[in-house]
Amino acid sequence: MNLENLYAWSKAYLNPSRSNLHPSARHFHVSSLIIHHISQILLDVSLSDLQNAIGKQGPDGIAQAMTSLTNWARRSPRIAEEVAYNAVRTIVSFAPNKGTHEDDFRNTDTAPYSIITLFLCHLVLWVFSIVCPYEQKYSFLRNVAENEILRSSAFFEVLRRALALDEESIAAQKKGPPYKNNAPNILFKCGAEMLTRLGTWGASLNLALMMLQRAEM
Repeated sequence: MNLENLYAWSKAYLNPSRSNLHPSARHFHVSSLIIHHISQILLDVSLSDLQNAIGKQGPDGIAQAMTSLTNWARRSPRIAEEVAYNAVRTIVSFAPNKGTHEDDFRNTDTAPYSIITLFLCHLVLWVFSIVCPYEQKYSFLRNVAENEILRSSAFFEVLRRALALDEESIAAQKKGPPYKNNAPNILFKCGAEMLTRLGTWGASLNLALMMLQRAEM
């Protein structure tokens, strides 16, 4: 899918209408929103690199993927931030604050679209928190904070900790070495928790378990 196709998709399926009040229409409308979100993200970052970053092709694949993703973030920092920002928006959409988010996905069964989307969005942010320098992560968090809905969500504090920009992490870094940054792994724990809330779908629970195990590595 390219930008032209994505625009056509948005024109055809994303505009709300009275028909969305019907449960089946609501399902397809929200599913379209979710697919649109993840398509926007995957237009700008390699899916295979994301998968290999957590071991799909073994240790060698991890090293190659992380090198590729690091080069991607350095070569296109603005795009990297846009991808990460879209990931945050999508995650918050599944658990919005006080039901005010424009793309509120709650109370609509959209599996399996929601399963893979939640997984990939947390993975994108995990990669971003590892490959990007401190200054870029600080700038990114500040941009996210400018959106009141994102800033007031419970996920914002998770993001701050994952980027090692919370008070505890900053204090630890100021002490100097040895400092081991395991902060990004909180995103796997958060992703696993969100996936378990999607019901008893086998794929959801399997991905949740994988993310929880990955967080302990």
